[in-house]
Amino acid sequence: MKNYKEKILGFLNRPWQEDKEIEFVNLVDENSDKIMVASDFTIRLYLQRLYKENKQALLIWASESFINSLEDLLN
Repeated sequence: MKNYKEKILGFLNRPWQEDKEIEFVNLVDENSDKIMVASDFTIRLYLQRLYKENKQALLIWASESFINSLEDLLN
C-alpha cells in the first residue's frame, strides 16, 4: 500500500491534459520540496486550501478523473 506522499507524487506525475489541471499541479509542484518534508496532516490542509481557492475553475475545466483523484487525496 502506498503512503500518502507516494500518492501525492503519483497524482503530480499523471499526464493531466486540461490547462487548469496542469496549472493546479504546477502550483503543488512549486512547493513539492516543502511538501515532501511536511506531515501528512499539513499536506492535506495545504491541498484542501489550494483546492478551495481553485474549486470553481477546476469544476468547470478539469476532467472528472482529475477531480476524483484530487478528492481522494483530500479525504
